[in-house]
Amino acid sequence: MNARRPPATDTAAGGRKRARKVARTMKQSLKKQGRQRVDELEEGRDSFEKLSSGRLQNAAHRLEVGGGEPTVQAKADGLVVAVSRKGCTVRTSGHDDRRLWFHNSVATAAVGDTVGFDPDLGADRALACVHPRRSFLSRPDPFEPALERVIAANVDLGVLVVAPVDDGLRTGVIDRVLVAMQRGGVQPVLVVNKCDLLSGEAAVQAAISPYSELGVHVHLCSAATGLGVGPLRAQVQDRTCVFVGHSGVGKSTLLNVLWPEAAQVTAEVRSRDGRGRHTTTASRLVSLPGGTRLIDTPGIRSFGLWEVDADALRGWFSEFDTPAANCRFRDCRHDAEPGCAVRAIALGEQPDAPSPPRAVAPARYAAYLRILRSLG
Repeated sequence: MNARRPPATDTAAGGRKRARKVARTMKQSLKKQGRQRVDELEEGRDSFEKLSSGRLQNAAHRLEVGGGEPTVQAKADGLVVAVSRKGCTVRTSGHDDRRLWFHNSVATAAVGDTVGFDPDLGADRALACVHPRRSFLSRPDPFEPALERVIAANVDLGVLVVAPVDDGLRTGVIDRVLVAMQRGGVQPVLVVNKCDLLSGEAAVQAAISPYSELGVHVHLCSAATGLGVGPLRAQVQDRTCVFVGHSGVGKSTLLNVLWPEAAQVTAEVRSRDGRGRHTTTASRLVSLPGGTRLIDTPGIRSFGLWEVDADALRGWFSEFDTPAANCRFRDCRHDAEPGCAVRAIALGEQPDAPSPPRAVAPARYAAYLRILRSLG
């Protein structure tokens, strides 16, 4: 008996279902490609990896097939005020904003970058270069750890906003962000927000004391009551500042209080776990009267370190420098080596030293060990 042929309507429906499945697969593949590094030096490739959608990929492939992309001349400069996966928004000298797309000559940029572009070319080819950065804050890309993700560029101050938990302070993110700021040449500022919720300040004062001794400016603030807002505003005035912090620490609310004209969007902290919602979904730069520039960034869940090995890590803990001269081994990692003066001081032991070395806070030493062992 011959099998009954399905109706034409069933065949058409099956075809549409298969088409939707293929479309989803292609979309997922393009997203995965968007997280891969661009190789700008390999000129003989038939195709290249990029941070864009399929339309830009096909356009770039056509340029390569046609003999390679022409060199773009930087006829004008602009300031990057926002960045997405496909491109960036550039503010020109005339205070006009232009949306320009990334391509294989300029694969990516960061908020705060100064870029050169050709205003006579289309948005998909106008970007010419990213000018050298005087400072930056970066971390490994959360989706592709082998790729460095620059959070902000050409900033004077890095303002790390934290909030107390159970009248205390979790310092893990502080130590990591301080290392990243030092590596990028950014002056750190520590802000403890929501201090109006504290029943006592003793625990918080003890937690921030090691950072104050290192010369880090620390501000105890409350966006709700205005506590400490004046001194913080005075410090960042006329500077370019990037604000970073965990979700729910009140970063955007604090910015609203400091500069209402910045018009940040805020949301309530989730009641079930006390964590914040991502009210800032993408980094952006706001220019204020008087020369102040603010870069607000999305809330972070964790903060990795880019290209920091054990040797470099020791250098970012400057309080180790003086006592390390009394370690038994010159290349001491300050971990489990015998005769380590840094460990002896941090643990309250009496090292064999000719003179009293600089104090090492136990909390900072514990933070160093955590980061050291996370490096593998």
